[in-house]
Amino acid sequence: MDNRIVFTLIGAAITTAIILVFFWPRFEETTTTTEKETIDTTFNDVSQAIAFDSLLFQSLTDSIDYYRLWYAEELRKEKITIVPEGEPIRAPLRRYQGFKPTLYGNISYNALVVGSLQEISLRQDLKIPQINHKIERSSTTIRTIKPSGIYLTGGINSNFHYSLGATYLKDKSMIGYEYQPQVEIHALKVGLKIF
Repeated sequence: MDNRIVFTLIGAAITTAIILVFFWPRFEETTTTTEKETIDTTFNDVSQAIAFDSLLFQSLTDSIDYYRLWYAEELRKEKITIVPEGEPIRAPLRRYQGFKPTLYGNISYNALVVGSLQEISLRQDLKIPQINHKIERSSTTIRTIKPSGIYLTGGINSNFHYSLGATYLKDKSMIGYEYQPQVEIHALKVGLKIF
């Protein structure tokens, strides 16, 4: 293989490496994430009647004397006489209604009595809370280019002496060389970015 091709390939590889290491711009990324949390409570209406289709009755024939004694005052006020089951009695038709307030609404009852309990139903009228939890996230990415490169410089001073030079800039620092051929002065300069 010809030496010129080898030197050309080696020179191209070295030049590419120098460009990538020293002159290729660097990027710096900063990501900011913001979260917003929202908690919302809604109350859902729940209304339902619960009927008891089959009522269980229990005969208390053995305990009539006990209940007569225990509820004597209440029975006397209401003019009620406890009689054994199966005896003919005259009983009024009565409906008992009421409700019990709870934290999220009311529970009501409705009962029909004709001598004995004929029907009973419960109704709930509740507002059950439902908590909706929502989180929103947003991200912002800032991409900053860190400059780098070689700059050719030229200038003239108050004595009309011109100067030629080159400056290498890498991120926040720089180094440069300057030559004034008329007075044969060589100058080396170094700089650092402060703001």
